[in-house]
Amino acid sequence: MWKGYFAFVRKDGVLADAGRRISFYFQYAAAPAVSTNILRLLADNENLIAQNAGGTISLKSTNKLVLYGQTATPSLAPNTWYRITLSYTISSTTVNEFRLYLDGTLVASRTNLKLTTSGTNNLQLGWVGSREGVDKVCYLDDIYIDDGADLSDTGDVRVTAKLPSGDTSSTFGTAVGANPPAGSRFTNVNEQPVNIANGWTSSAAGQSERYVLQSATEGDVNIAPFVQLGYTGWIYAKRNEAWAENMVLNGTVATTSLTTSAAIYTQSVSGAAYPSSVDGIGLDASASGVTLYECGVLIAYLFSGQ
Repeated sequence: MWKGYFAFVRKDGVLADAGRRISFYFQYAAAPAVSTNILRLLADNENLIAQNAGGTISLKSTNKLVLYGQTATPSLAPNTWYRITLSYTISSTTVNEFRLYLDGTLVASRTNLKLTTSGTNNLQLGWVGSREGVDKVCYLDDIYIDDGADLSDTGDVRVTAKLPSGDTSSTFGTAVGANPPAGSRFTNVNEQPVNIANGWTSSAAGQSERYVLQSATEGDVNIAPFVQLGYTGWIYAKRNEAWAENMVLNGTVATTSLTTSAAIYTQSVSGAAYPSSVDGIGLDASASGVTLYECGVLIAYLFSGQ
């Protein structure tokens, strides 16, 4: 949920001119006071603005979506979830194409706009760059991005969390907060939302915190009936001195540079395979002073009505 002026989330390094499809669920409590951007494409810190056409996707005070100056026909209703997809390719600042889908239906398209720049790599979602008015609230969910370049809709892609549900190799020597026994150590790192009240800190080199994940049928959503598109493992961790450690995802280690403040680190895998390894998610320590607070995996899947 985002509330207030210029309230948005930004993600760097996820876009490219060769083609992207960005899908997300959007809901708002009341129409903005003025036309307000809800999605912007950036090249580093520069907004891709089309001449006389404003930001990428906007919501008007009349409850209509706008794609680079083109108003979509359907009217939205407050307090209703909508799935919005932007698909685009950019060959240059004058050769490009953008398509806007609402719940799977094409509602607007723009071709060969005169853009201020190219080289997309960053994304902003929320109330972006305009004063939408006091106490205007919007909600985002199930944000999904892929490298599809055919300008189609993604389909109803949703995202769900799978959490640690068992211990595998859990040997960090110092408990943070609660101190559950062997077999239940995962309860220190499967809390929602993330926090630093509980966790585990390594007391020597060679220690590990690795966990079994909930199965496809467990957790918030049973995703076994659906096509899985990929997953992102994440850890919320820090280190006494900034250095690289090994994040573990589905039994595979990936070098991850931890900082001295707790932060979220991710690794992503494409494909339909579920991360079923007993070493589903975790962190290996090369020294003392490595702290793991929370971890888990986000699964993207293609929803179909049951």
